[in-house]
Amino acid sequence: MELKERAKQIVETPDMIVSGIDWSIQWLSSNLRKKFGYTDSEIIGMNTLHLHPGEIDEALEINREIHESKKGILIHIPIKTKKGRKSHINLKIRHFDYNKEHFMVGKLI
Repeated sequence: MELKERAKQIVETPDMIVSGIDWSIQWLSSNLRKKFGYTDSEIIGMNTLHLHPGEIDEALEINREIHESKKGILIHIPIKTKKGRKSHINLKIRHFDYNKEHFMVGKLI
């Protein structure tokens, strides 16, 4: 499969989040935007830690596990919506490189 086709497939997948290696949100599916309660302009560029009310050490450990895993990891993490409501989600997250840039892709499970 060509990279363009794979990228299109990823973008069209519901319940998907793409972040930069710095954890800034690059893209979020409309389903997840609704779940979190943010508009595109509010959430694109936001640090994913803003959605995750956990400890920074926990987030750093998850990041390390993602980079070490070849197939990605499945995690159960707390999230916080724009209105402050707390919940939990299951994400399959993996690391990938594109044009010498590093990204993380998470799919809601």
